[in-house]
Amino acid sequence: MNVRFAGLLIAVGIAFVVVLLPLGFSEIGLVGAPVVGLLGWWLAPAAAGGSWRLAAACGLGMGTLAAPLGAVAVAYLSLITALAGANSVGGALSDPTYALVIAVIGLPYSALVLPITLPAGVVWGVAVRAFLGRIVRERPVDASSLGVAHVAIILVVVAIGAALVPGVG
Repeated sequence: MNVRFAGLLIAVGIAFVVVLLPLGFSEIGLVGAPVVGLLGWWLAPAAAGGSWRLAAACGLGMGTLAAPLGAVAVAYLSLITALAGANSVGGALSDPTYALVIAVIGLPYSALVLPITLPAGVVWGVAVRAFLGRIVRERPVDASSLGVAHVAIILVVVAIGAALVPGVG
């Protein structure tokens, strides 16, 4: 079993649970799913192979990094959309400098979602340690890469999750 991939799936699953919670933050979970998926892939061996305290610390790290990286992802997506001319709305959204405005404003305001991302990160760390800890202790994790099949599965999972959110899919 690829522990990194399982950590990614657990992270994306928790992001979709955040989407389905009636908090009014459904967009945060959708934007955050690829970000926490990448963080989950990266941190899974440490969280699964360490102590419970290390798993919780990895989760706190994930929760802390998810908020600003999500803001950067939104700014980058805005830049790509503006440069590709894919935005049909026009106006400021079609201007590539708008991505810089989103980044400058979004990074400080990303701290507002920490009350959501920090507990979700701790839940991820504990879940990874609980579900994958024994596997890692029996067989250490080698350096692995994210293959084409994994990327295809991730895209399908994200598409299914986006379709489940009311008003998005």
